[in-house]
Amino acid sequence: MKIAVLISSLRCGGTERTVSLLANAWTECGHAVEIITLSAKDVAPFFPLDARIQHRALDLQFSSATKIHGLFNNLRRIRIIRSAFQQSKPDIIVAFMEGTTALAVLAARGLRTPVMLSEVAVPAVQSGSWFWNQVRKIIYPHSAGLIVPSRGVQNYFVEELHLPCEVIPNPVAVPARRRESTTDGQKLIAVGRLSPEKGFDLLLRAFVRIHAAHPQTTLSIFGEGPLHDELIRLRDSLGLQDFVHFPGTSKDLAQELAKADIFVLSSKYEGFGNVLCEAMAVGLPVVSFDCPTGPREIIRHGIDGVLVEPDNVEKLAAAVGDLLSNRKLRSELSERAPEILQRLGLPRISAEWQVRLARACGQTGDASDAGPMNTRAVL
Repeated sequence: MKIAVLISSLRCGGTERTVSLLANAWTECGHAVEIITLSAKDVAPFFPLDARIQHRALDLQFSSATKIHGLFNNLRRIRIIRSAFQQSKPDIIVAFMEGTTALAVLAARGLRTPVMLSEVAVPAVQSGSWFWNQVRKIIYPHSAGLIVPSRGVQNYFVEELHLPCEVIPNPVAVPARRRESTTDGQKLIAVGRLSPEKGFDLLLRAFVRIHAAHPQTTLSIFGEGPLHDELIRLRDSLGLQDFVHFPGTSKDLAQELAKADIFVLSSKYEGFGNVLCEAMAVGLPVVSFDCPTGPREIIRHGIDGVLVEPDNVEKLAAAVGDLLSNRKLRSELSERAPEILQRLGLPRISAEWQVRLARACGQTGDASDAGPMNTRAVL
């Protein structure tokens, strides 16, 4: 099967990580994969790609001064993307992320190539959601189907937009390394784009309380984004400059996770929570806000992690403090955390995708080939 993947870019990000993992897995299974991005030709993929994967960058990420310019720019994008599809001649097109999905459907009209869509976020909490919801209602029914990573995202699409979709969780790759033992628990780690939805301002305020009770504890927040300077100022105003660090992004996140003692997710909302799975895969005890949507479908509370009332700084600080004080509990959570690989490991999720893509192409596919998926729901 020839698979063409359309995504805005292959920069550092959760969806980009998912696309890279799936593309590599599909290639290993013998499929021909081409990734088409809207980014400039000189933007190299952040995550490693199999050498057999073709990457075509279309250089279509230009801004529009007015709505009229935006309309003409999108018409140009559709024309160029359509040309790329015609040159690629795929059996199926898979488009990821809001906006890119609509462009894919429009660009493929009349080509008789099925287009599968994937969205990871809850539209209700995205800026400009009303406009994009109207676009979805008009365009998505012309696709071969919509795949989302969690039941929370699925509920929104079904109940609010009346768009059927299937749940396939994002895959978790076997980490390059694992934590060897439970240590004294002094190193906290968080990972994500430095943007409002990740709630790092709440994490910093929680860390004030944590550090007051556990003075040797440090926090590293990996990632880049528009709030970098603002978060630095907040950290300094809280007197945490010697204990909270912002190292930027890392090409070897598994190594950074393996050196930590507790992972904290402070997001106000998530589409899924890839990094939460990656932390659990290396054997980290995890504490997460029970935010919409994703964490409660990943963490088994009290078994392989801890869920906390969303946006509650005091309870987040208390949950992390309890783990810092309780080596036995950290050890128990750490031991069970890697079981995430049994539930959401890359081979299993990749197989589930391949079944769905084969069906969309009219080929024979049986979901049982991918094993039982408790989170799978075809509407």
